[in-house]
Parts: sequence; structure tokens; C-alpha cells
Amino acid sequence: MERGSSHSEHRFKQAKVRGIVTNPPEGSPFEVCVHNQSDWELVYRNRALHVQCLVPSCETRLIAKRMSGSGLRFFAAHRESCSHNLVNIPVGRGEIDQDPATLANGGGPEGQEHLWIKGRLHKIATSIGLEAVIEDSTTHADVFLPGPNLALEYQRWDTDFSGRTAARATTGGAHTLWLFPFPQPEQRKTPLKRVFDREVYGKGGLYVAVRNMNDLRELQQPWLHPSQERTARLYATGAIARFDKKTRRLVYTRGSLARILNEIVTGQRTLTLTTIYSHKSKSMQDKRVWALKADLAAAEDERKRRPPTARPIPAPHTRPVSVENKRPIPTPALDPTTATADTDTELSELSELTAPTESSKRQAAPATQTRNAHWWERLMEWVQGR
Repeated sequence: MERGSSHSEHRFKQAKVRGIVTNPPEGSPFEVCVHNQSDWELVYRNRALHVQCLVPSCETRLIAKRMSGSGLRFFAAHRESCSHNLVNIPVGRGEIDQDPATLANGGGPEGQEHLWIKGRLHKIATSIGLEAVIEDSTTHADVFLPGPNLALEYQRWDTDFSGRTAARATTGGAHTLWLFPFPQPEQRKTPLKRVFDREVYGKGGLYVAVRNMNDLRELQQPWLHPSQERTARLYATGAIARFDKKTRRLVYTRGSLARILNEIVTGQRTLTLTTIYSHKSKSMQDKRVWALKADLAAAEDERKRRPPTARPIPAPHTRPVSVENKRPIPTPALDPTTATADTDTELSELSELTAPTESSKRQAAPATQTRNAHWWERLMEWVQGR
């Protein structure tokens, strides 16, 4: 949801967001969605096209509309009443229905990114064989997948992520996958980026980017440039891991959101706390990531195959001790569960270097006797002087 769109601040109206074009210029009838930019352009610019209810036995005509304040798009029933496939549309105070054909660019670019993402998430879900509901009236998810009981939520602003996830769970959405816009270079050191990073690298959220399928380096904006609709694809990055066969360890990766989502809902990819190599810090870190079960097994096999690494033994922190008081020099306690031959040897050498030897004791004895004699002589001189 966009910032400032708290459900408590709105009343709702029921409407449709999907329909069937029954008289296309060529080919068979096809489904359209108001959140898909190319579908929206086609429907609101061509009033000769007839859009009707998705239910084959229902011939209710649908008209493209949008809300004046939020810009939310929907299909309104034309005269007839129809209760099929309705979703709740939030309506702000003073908002009215608008005919997009009378507005520049069908209502302008405000909120178009969010709307396009929702439409594409719906398209991805249906393409992998899942039932998908846009703006589900029960869970209030951007897209809800009843099969895996998973809510997909695209978020561009800071919000109460934990609170909203918990509230959604009480209404039937057991799981929520938070999606965030891929950060641009100028956004990578902002407080908002740090908020998103906590959700992505700590709780399993994903960054998503709209890229050109023919050149993944190119970011696209099909909600502003409908001609890019043909090549625009969603790609996920962030808390996603793969097993690198060259380095034989888990590393961060990215991939098609359609593939990643399919692996998640089918149980092939799981969210787990594991050790992963970070190229940024050039170190191994314990992180919560989405990893294929097969990759986790490969990483575990590699861990077992490698010889155990000895735990470094720190130098003992002791104060200097004189030979005369003969106090034992403490040595660090050795954990028998982690000791190796190397650590035993190291401790043995350490004891030999610090413990007093018999020869050092013999050398120290005459010095002690000499000091005692000098003390007695000074005492006798003091007595005679009195």
C-alpha cells in the first residue's frame, strides 16, 4: 500500500478490476486487468471494445473508471447489477468516479508504478498456475494467493511491517512476502534504504526491479512508456542465495521473480538462517535467506567434507609473577570438545616458556640467601648504635 492509505481512513466501495474483452479486432476474447498498463490503455482509449464480467454466463457490461483522489482504477457495471468477483476499493473523503477518457494520459502517472506492479504480480501468479486476487477484500493484500495462503505486498514507504503482517494473519493471510523497489544509486545511503534492508536481509523481503528481458542492465518504466510492456520483466534480488559450484559456498544472487515465486510456493525454496558469503564485506555471515533445499544440502555436504578449523587460542592475560612466590602461571582453559593436536602442542609450548624450571629455582636461591644476610647485618648495626 502507498503511504497515507491507512484502511481506517477510508470507506470502501465494491467494484471489479478484471474483465473480458468480448469483441477484439482480431483473435479470441481475452482477459484484461485495470492494473496492467497496456490493458488500461487499450480499454479506456477504445470505447468500441466491449468489456464484460469474467463469469461466462454473466453478460454485464463493464466501464473503465478511476477515483479522483487516489487514482485507483476499476471497472464499473454499466446499468446492470453484478456481484461477481468484486473487490473493495478505498474511497477518500470527497472522491468521485472519473471517466479516464476525459483525463490526460488516462489519469496521469501518479501511483502508476504501484498499479503496474500489482497487475504484473497478478499476471506472474496466474502464469505459474496460481489463483490470484488483486486488492483482496479480506486480507487487503495487493495480490493474495489463496492456495499457498500468501499475500504479496509492494511497499514504497516505511510502515509498521510487523504489525500489518500480524493483522493480516488474523484475517486469513497466514504469510506476507514484502516487496520493495530496487534502490537507485542516489537512494542507497538513505534512512528508508536502511529500513528496507532490515526487512530484506533480516526477515526475508525482496527487492524487485523492472528490467529489460533482453538487456538486464536496463531498468524500465512501462507505466510511463507502454511500448516497454513487451520487454519489461520483474527480477528479484536481496535475500536470495544459490550454491556457487566454483567457490563451493552459498552466495547472494538474483533471478526472475516468476521463477523465485514459483520455487517459494512449491516448497523448493525456503527461508532459513544459514551461513552465506558476502562479496561486499568479503566475509562469511549468518543471514536469513531464501535458498533452494538442494543448495542447502550441497553447502552442508561441503561443510562436512572440509577439515575442521582449529579455534585460535588467545594469549593468556596475567600479571607478572616473581619466581620467589612460586605462584603457578595460569593458562587458558582448554575445551575438550574443540581441542586438536595443534592446540595441545601450543599449550604445552606455552607452559614450558612461562613455568619456572628447576635450574631457575637453583639460580634464584643464592640471591635470596644474600638478601637475607644483608638484612641481618643492618639489624645488628642498628642495635649496636643504640
